[in-house]
Amino acid sequence: MRNLSSPAADDRHFAINGNKQEEYAQNNWMLVSLPVELYNQVNEKSTVASITGTLDEKLNVAMTATNVVVGEAADFAPNTYCAINFMGESSVKGTNPEYASSYYFATPKTNEFANVVWAVYNATDGAFYLPVRQGSANAQEFKAAFKVDYSLNSTPAPELIDGDMYTFEALIKEVATTEAKPAPRKTAYDSTTAPSKVAYDSTTAPNARFVVFPLNLNGSSNITTSISEVNSSAQKAKTIRYFNTLGSKSSHPFKGFNIMMTTHTDGTTTAVKVLHHH
Repeated sequence: MRNLSSPAADDRHFAINGNKQEEYAQNNWMLVSLPVELYNQVNEKSTVASITGTLDEKLNVAMTATNVVVGEAADFAPNTYCAINFMGESSVKGTNPEYASSYYFATPKTNEFANVVWAVYNATDGAFYLPVRQGSANAQEFKAAFKVDYSLNSTPAPELIDGDMYTFEALIKEVATTEAKPAPRKTAYDSTTAPSKVAYDSTTAPNARFVVFPLNLNGSSNITTSISEVNSSAQKAKTIRYFNTLGSKSSHPFKGFNIMMTTHTDGTTTAVKVLHHH
């Protein structure tokens, strides 16, 4: 079930990789497990007209399907989130006094399939943190972190590098807890001495409201460009990636419709739809 929501006119916004989160598909989710024979009937563009099955989980609503009726094909793009979206707050203030206003955030729905960005790995606790401010990146100086569970990941124990920034697809599950937030960690990690690393502030404790289940995190292929390399020029294209309607990514265009994503040298991105004939 999909419900397109937009923030109210007077809400402020936080940009992820230069993309303002002004309009996003806010969804109501149910996790459905499919036996192999049903799974083979469904692909990424299928619209499911009806599902019959057994309810397994009531908190994170989930079911095992016994029958699936597939309708027309439809395009689907997952929401993009970073650590700040997993803190369980709808309005968060950064620490930079230049940006004293409140900011609006989308919080994931239970069992939402999402694209996670700006995830800087901390080898000490295994959690992912927002990068510290660097140029226009995280100018509001937000602090946020989240923990992960690799039980659904394509690689059970991915080899990740401390201070590298990753992007990956994930399933987000909400945890019912009345526990108090853990105390902030007392040691701050500063990786600014290593030019290839991304500095992050580990004094923020990972929030326990959401657990992020990476699906395709396998180390080097998920590493994104370090924001320490960002300069002030927004006009230069740094990388260009193409995405087809199935969500596959390539440095070369696919035949047919593509989303061409250009990452500029200041960290901002622009996306346009292009048709490639060859």
